[in-house]
Amino acid sequence: MNRGDAPHANSRRLCSGAAVELFLREQGLGSYSLTPQEAAQASQTPDINGRCFTKTFGGNPVHERPNLPDGNIVLVNPQVQIYAPDSLGKPGLLFLTSNTIPIEFTRETFHIFLTVSGPISMVNRHRYLGTYTRVPILRTTLGVDEWSALPPSVSNLDFCVHRWGTLSCLMPCKYRHRLASRIHCLYSPDGRVLHARVSLRRRHGREPSLDEIEEWLKVNTERRQGISQAAVTAAFNSGEEKMEFEVVRCVGYDVNIARKMQDVVTQPV
Repeated sequence: MNRGDAPHANSRRLCSGAAVELFLREQGLGSYSLTPQEAAQASQTPDINGRCFTKTFGGNPVHERPNLPDGNIVLVNPQVQIYAPDSLGKPGLLFLTSNTIPIEFTRETFHIFLTVSGPISMVNRHRYLGTYTRVPILRTTLGVDEWSALPPSVSNLDFCVHRWGTLSCLMPCKYRHRLASRIHCLYSPDGRVLHARVSLRRRHGREPSLDEIEEWLKVNTERRQGISQAAVTAAFNSGEEKMEFEVVRCVGYDVNIARKMQDVVTQPV
């Protein structure tokens, strides 16, 4: 489905992990079957920490789209991308928070890493899931009903860490707020344009023109420019802004990437 198409009639299709799995099965999407060579390599491939990731691939693994020369790696955080692939070869979907897989992304294939964290080490590690491609007919826009039907909170818990690094409390995260927060913090061109639209609607009580948006961007150069997260959330709740997602499926397992990960953890520090 293309950008701007009408939302799907089933507003509950993204309400839970089970609903998403059913949606993917209805599209004929299953897990990728590894070849014997790929399976053997995968069984020996370790997760790597951020330092090893940067040393091996470059970029900053804090971001979903690290700033890499090839630009062909996506790092998914399951606390943000709750329906992303979560194990080797599985299909999934990615919400387009303006810097995940942008509309202009034209690579036929890319590599997905899953960010894994835990309460003991408090250090993120990155797990290689395989080579993926987009399923182009399955890009869609969430209507207000679908946005409202997203899970009220994520199933895993946020770890609230004291500034000295100790675990201070556990609390559930309101998922729609988390997505809106992700977008609110963006300083990318897409994020800035969204901030402009939110600000100008509040000022004029209508949809802004392209000229008005361009002028706002010239005048307002500061990050977020006073636009609150609550204002961004309200724009999605009302349907003034709409979230998109893309479905991705695994098409292979790059043994060369896996070997690099294996090599980097055996090298002396």
